[in-house]
Amino acid sequence: MIGCVGDAFLDVSVRLEEPLKPQTDTTANIQTRQGGSAANVAVEAARLCGSAKFIGVIGADLFGQQISAELSQKGVEVCGPSTGRTGCIVALLNERGEASMLSDRAGAAQMSSWEPNWLEGLKALHVTSYAFFAEPLATAARELLVAAAQAGVLTSVDVSSVGGVQQFGLARYAGMLRELPVDVLLPNAAEAALLASEVELPSLADVVVTKQGAGPTLLHQGTRLEQFPPSQLTEVVDTVGAGDAFAAGLLVARAVEGRSWPEAVLAGQEASASLLRQRTQSRTAKR
Repeated sequence: MIGCVGDAFLDVSVRLEEPLKPQTDTTANIQTRQGGSAANVAVEAARLCGSAKFIGVIGADLFGQQISAELSQKGVEVCGPSTGRTGCIVALLNERGEASMLSDRAGAAQMSSWEPNWLEGLKALHVTSYAFFAEPLATAARELLVAAAQAGVLTSVDVSSVGGVQQFGLARYAGMLRELPVDVLLPNAAEAALLASEVELPSLADVVVTKQGAGPTLLHQGTRLEQFPPSQLTEVVDTVGAGDAFAAGLLVARAVEGRSWPEAVLAGQEASASLLRQRTQSRTAKR
């Protein structure tokens, strides 16, 4: 199965139905759901292969209890403490379904230790870079990556956030990746451009897969570059979590099913497209 290190949050997606009216009411479509990048990957991985693990903090409040129960119902084993307040992400969606994120991580970084049995049964360990941005979770995440690699587990890192990397320090972030055993690095187009301004992308991991939304997915294997046009969707209403679905599809195909990297990229694209189609159909049904 796939293990995912990082955050489990409450997601609030806000799509304005009219221009924002300051200091009064504006009509909007608002959806709430379980979120957090690592938890999203775990849920999609469990859907694809039956089970997964989430490794991180779950809040001890009512929202945290609900998220923990939902993860368990979806085949995700929760590994980590239950403490503090649950984090929340508010995604402001534009007309293309693209999101600007307002983030309150609350107690998400308050995991200072981990158990070796959390790695048992894993074919891949996926770490979202949010886990690297605050201690003590950052140290635990780095230790988990090293231990996973030593156990022969495929290791994956999602760059996660341009703003997070900039605040952490671009040179510091690139240096950290070089010191860690990362088999596959997953940036989006903006994150890849930021990293490329400092270093050569192929120097950061054995494989780099750049997600570009409606543009072609780029697969770097050393000096070799391949492009994979994604499915063309007629309408996209909410892209939140699409990159997480891609990561899950890619990792399950590669680590669990033993497929080639090009085949894994195609599986990631299909997992992402499936989520986007489901969101569009759900919104259409509610109109």
